[in-house]
Amino acid sequence: GNLRQKPSYYRVKNLDILNSTASEYAPAYLNNELYYTSSRGNGRIYAAEGKPFTNLFKVSSRGAVVDMATVTQLPATINTENVNNGCVAFSPDGKIMVFAKGNTGKRKGGDDVDLYLARFRNGAWSEPQIITGSVNSPKSWDSTPAFSPDGRTLYFSSNRDGGYGGTDIYAAQMDSRGRFSRIRNL
Repeated sequence: GNLRQKPSYYRVKNLDILNSTASEYAPAYLNNELYYTSSRGNGRIYAAEGKPFTNLFKVSSRGAVVDMATVTQLPATINTENVNNGCVAFSPDGKIMVFAKGNTGKRKGGDDVDLYLARFRNGAWSEPQIITGSVNSPKSWDSTPAFSPDGRTLYFSSNRDGGYGGTDIYAAQMDSRGRFSRIRNL
C-alpha cells in the first residue's frame, strides 16, 4: 500500500534553531531534555570526517520547542576528549544511559567503538564503564544502542565476525544488576 494514504499521528519538524553547520544526530528524549550527538565545537579534527570529534549534548525541550539558552555539553566524565562520543539511549526508567565511544582515528577502519554504561545516582551520571561480557566485541564497531520498552533488552548494531551483513542488529538481555547476557543476532 501507499504510505501516504495511511493516517499519521506525528508531525516532523526541522529543529532549525538547534541545528548547526556541524553534524547533529541520534536524538534521545529524557525528562524534558533532548540529548543528541554533535560535532559542534572547536576540538581536534577527526580525520575520517574532517570535522571535530563528536560529543553528547543536551538541551531543555518541551516537544519541538527547545530552549537554546540551556544547550550544554555533557561533562568530561561522559565525553572523552579526542574520541567520538555519541548515540545515546536511556532505560525506560531513566536510570541507565548507554552510549557509544570510540573512533579515536588510531585504528584503521574505525572499528574501535564500544558501548558504555552510566547510572543516574544522586542527581548526576556516574563515571561510565565499558559494558563487559559479549556486548562489545574486540576489533569491531559496536554502537547505536536502544532499549526495549520494558528495559530488559538492549539492542545494538555491530560489524562483528559471524554476522549476516556488514552491520547486523543484536539483542542482549539485561538482568536486575544491569549485566548483559544471551547476546543474539536478530
